[in-house]
Amino acid sequence: MTENLTPALMLVAGLGAGTLVTLVARALPERGRLVSRPICAAQGCSLGWSAASQALRSLGIARLCPTCGAGPARSDVLLELGTIGVFVALSFVWPLGTTLAVHAAFATLLMVILAIDLRHREVYLVLGYGGIALALLAAPMSMSGGLFSAAVGSMIGGLGAVAILATGGSRKVIMPYGPALCLGGLWAMLIR
Repeated sequence: MTENLTPALMLVAGLGAGTLVTLVARALPERGRLVSRPICAAQGCSLGWSAASQALRSLGIARLCPTCGAGPARSDVLLELGTIGVFVALSFVWPLGTTLAVHAAFATLLMVILAIDLRHREVYLVLGYGGIALALLAAPMSMSGGLFSAAVGSMIGGLGAVAILATGGSRKVIMPYGPALCLGGLWAMLIR
């Protein structure tokens, strides 16, 4: 019975995690805090907590910024929806339980790192240390792995570099490598 409910539960959990991901991805680089009140992506105006979920804002809940009138940033909506998608995908790979919860926590962390590195070309140590602590605590729970999955992040980074060169880019282009590693980590959690 819980197997049938797992995707629905993970959809709701993904909405919460996606909201957290967008909050942290805006607050840490722009305000130096892990979490702060939601801010308008257009001009940095403070928003009420009812505007925390960018996906719900796009559906009309606290849609417009009361100060500047801007709606939610498309990148924030996509980030939140992507996090929801990852959570639902995890529910089809892992049964409801501790391993799924640990994978969801790692997915949340990876989505934050991915977003911040793409936007600002930075990976914050507080997130890296948090990931290390989470990994040490979760090690006994038998995470997914193997030689192939360990190499996925490097391969994705290499494919990104090849794509840049193939489209006429220079080898001197700064490519954020964190997203490739994050996507590799997400991929490793989604294969068994």
